Amino acid sequence: MNTHHDELEQMLGRDLHQQVDGMSTVPFGFSEVQGRAHRIRRNRRITAGIALAAAVAVIVPVGLTVGGTLQSKDEIQPAPSPSVPAEVSRTTLTVNGLPHGHAPEIEYFTVDGVVLPGEGTQQLPESYQALVPSSAAGGWIALGPNREEVIYLSEDFERLGSSPASGYGFATTPERDYVSWVVPENGVQTLELRSTTDPDKTTSWELPSSPPAGVVGILGPDSVVYETQSRSGTTVGLATPEGLTIELPYLNALGVDPVNGLISVQTSSTDNTGCFAVIKAATLAPAWETCDYKLGSFSPDGAYVMATAADSDGLGPTMVSMLDSRTGDLVAEFASAGRKQVTLIRPAWESGSTIIATAIEGTTTTMVRMWVDGALEEVADPVDASEYGDVPYYVGDNRASL
Repeated sequence: MNTHHDELEQMLGRDLHQQVDGMSTVPFGFSEVQGRAHRIRRNRRITAGIALAAAVAVIVPVGLTVGGTLQSKDEIQPAPSPSVPAEVSRTTLTVNGLPHGHAPEIEYFTVDGVVLPGEGTQQLPESYQALVPSSAAGGWIALGPNREEVIYLSEDFERLGSSPASGYGFATTPERDYVSWVVPENGVQTLELRSTTDPDKTTSWELPSSPPAGVVGILGPDSVVYETQSRSGTTVGLATPEGLTIELPYLNALGVDPVNGLISVQTSSTDNTGCFAVIKAATLAPAWETCDYKLGSFSPDGAYVMATAADSDGLGPTMVSMLDSRTGDLVAEFASAGRKQVTLIRPAWESGSTIIATAIEGTTTTMVRMWVDGALEEVADPVDASEYGDVPYYVGDNRASL
């Protein structure tokens, strides 16, 4: 639904700002991780509360449901009660002496191709950065090695066609029934949201040709959270079912929960740290805020949100936490201890109660599974990363968090 409402968008923008105040083989190497480490933006704090709710009343007059349709109330249903352990679980990260768990239940990439659950390693013609099953596209949708091309593949991974991509921001829903990215073509950027099962279910929004845009997450079959990047910083946007694109008063968006209609965002920054919040998509107002953690993506069932230290930066986090998405309460924490620093590369939700991550300690690299009850196990054979020059295991862009 390509829709132009210039005057309305300008009016909404004014109202909002006035009322709210203001691989060698694997092409995913250590240098790229460092370059793409999360940027904490300019020193700014967003005031939330009554003023924000008043502004949102102008922008979103009715509640946005997680299915993408609109309802007459401005509240979302509370998240289902997660199975929270009676006490917070705290586990020391290590890659030595771990019990060996079953193979990952999500796909991940190696120097040999992609490892599919239950099917083992499949050879690929290129080192893709994401791979999503899609009967609507012929068999698979892949994100190219340089992230500037989305490729349509047959069931046997033969190229059927392709589409330009903006270079960052490729997202799917937890069920992988929708995929979204930004198509820069013919002097415009088009935000695409496509069903992976029905080729006729495609929604699009036209964006300015610059600055570059990328998708953060999918709220429903007709609503997407995206960002634009410019020299002055990041702008967070919401593409709505009415065909509008609305600027949100937050510094960054980090994750989207389509189950309960929640978004994790950065609300403020200082020199090396910042504050973060989980906000309701229906009102854009914070449900809770924290300055102790940097937030990431939500578990597939929406019960938890991944987090790490608020001042974390660099190759990857050395600790990962699971927070109750309704309250922000700590449920489980996995952290390095002393001089034995374990770096976690591309941690991703595997299920509603587990996180998968590439784990590096020294030159030893493996993959670990972290459970919400604090259990830690190895799910891939450890290797000497110095023999590869790149990360030998990694999950796709559409799954990675933090």
